[in-house]
Amino acid sequence: MWDLYVAAQFLKYNFSELISYKCCKLQEMWFLLKNSVLRWFIMTSLFVVVLAMQSDKSAQLQGSKSYFAVLLSVSTVGHDMTYAIVTEDSGGKSHKFISRQEFINIALGKWRLKPNIKQENLLDKYGIAWGYDEETDQLVIPALDSLWKVRYKNFPYLRGVVGWANGDYMPSAAQQIYLADSFKVRNINTEFFSGDEFWKLLQSVQSNTWRDNYKSMFD
Repeated sequence: MWDLYVAAQFLKYNFSELISYKCCKLQEMWFLLKNSVLRWFIMTSLFVVVLAMQSDKSAQLQGSKSYFAVLLSVSTVGHDMTYAIVTEDSGGKSHKFISRQEFINIALGKWRLKPNIKQENLLDKYGIAWGYDEETDQLVIPALDSLWKVRYKNFPYLRGVVGWANGDYMPSAAQQIYLADSFKVRNINTEFFSGDEFWKLLQSVQSNTWRDNYKSMFD
């Protein structure tokens, strides 16, 4: 009888231990499962948020456009025109001012930036003459060097350098009307030659016929 009692107690103890062990394992498995589900939920939520942000950013980029612009006003720094990149999107229109050299780097496709993401040679594309001076090996773009002449009769910072405008510091009234009709610039003091009109202006100043016609416009 004593042996049976001892055997019964042994089985009872080990059975309790087994049950306790199984319960601990089940609790551990449930904890791991719960954490796995939580992690999955968090990761899925983050993925959805990132995807939505990327989609929104892509939609904004697709709905925006950028182009070059120039304001015919000689700056006191470098004595050059005021260049800019104009961006239009759902938020409106913004101007990012750039230097002449930055414009050249982007226009020639050296830099992969808007509005030349494809890195084309835009000067060649729009028929703008350019090259390197044989003596100095400096890049020369005659059309850029001539832009100030559309605005001024005489270069503001150099004596004896003559432009094409027929007013002292502004184009004549007839020239201003022509610029408004042909390039959509009604106030040459504040408005940029932008986008297609920018390239059209560069193309125009290369033409002897265009220059002679523009110079003949008096009040």
